Amino acid sequence: MSRRNSKHFKGYERLKENITKGVPDLLEAIDFYKEIKKGTYGTYGEIMSGYNQWPQDPPNFKTTMEEYFSLCTDLSRKIMRGIALALGASPDEFEGERGGDAFWMVRLNGYPGISLVDGQDMQENEIGCGIHTDYGLLSLINQDNDITALEVRNLSGEWIAAIPIPGTFVCSVGDMLKLNYVWKHEQSKLIN
Repeated sequence: MSRRNSKHFKGYERLKENITKGVPDLLEAIDFYKEIKKGTYGTYGEIMSGYNQWPQDPPNFKTTMEEYFSLCTDLSRKIMRGIALALGASPDEFEGERGGDAFWMVRLNGYPGISLVDGQDMQENEIGCGIHTDYGLLSLINQDNDITALEVRNLSGEWIAAIPIPGTFVCSVGDMLKLNYVWKHEQSKLIN
């Protein structure tokens, strides 16, 4: 089922359905969100309630992915403990009320071959996914081992290839963490 037909942002997204800064991305995706029961977060959570849409093939896909989600959630908690310590906070800073019941989202992206899209040569300005920041707290990006496609911007503003290293993730600090840290830092300046 296409996400276009779902009011809960879960499911399959066709090639060029995802838009980044007004430009269709050359990717297709399947989105999964932590399943929450209606009313869990009041009216704020209503749009995210409901169940994921699972492909029927392969038959063990749902079980395998749920195990993967669990492992990634555990890894994320460990990384967030390290980030909290690096920021001079308690290792439990992002647990409890602030983040103990972590809400997660997983997106499986598929990119077409570089030379052809819809039977036509790609345009020079067409890319898999446009320049963006991630809106969450932390993103774990798992890349194919043999394809270098992801680029990240360094502190000098240069774009560099994030060359895949087998058995690793690229970890991206999201907008939510940046905003939380900036807000807390600004509050401490006001108090001191």
